[in-house]
Amino acid sequence: MKTRLADLFTHSRELDDLILSCYPRKIFESQHEIDETENPKLYCFYDLDYNELRNFLEGRNYEYELRDSKTGDILKVNYAKRSNTRRAESLN
Repeated sequence: MKTRLADLFTHSRELDDLILSCYPRKIFESQHEIDETENPKLYCFYDLDYNELRNFLEGRNYEYELRDSKTGDILKVNYAKRSNTRRAESLN
């Protein structure tokens, strides 16, 4: 069975740090890039195992986009959910 590879793109520095420090496999320098021409910066990870990445991201509240490494097709777009606490505070 062939492993599907995915690329992850995010503007979240926090998610970038989390992947670099806690991802179950070593992230090589060639798999990580920061595009500083974007405002805010775009953090990019290339050629990661799609299933492993999905499992790692499950339940985490970050905005990101996953693309197929070969075709560039969008596999998933995740939008961070707003906190109900913040919303409730703004109503008071």
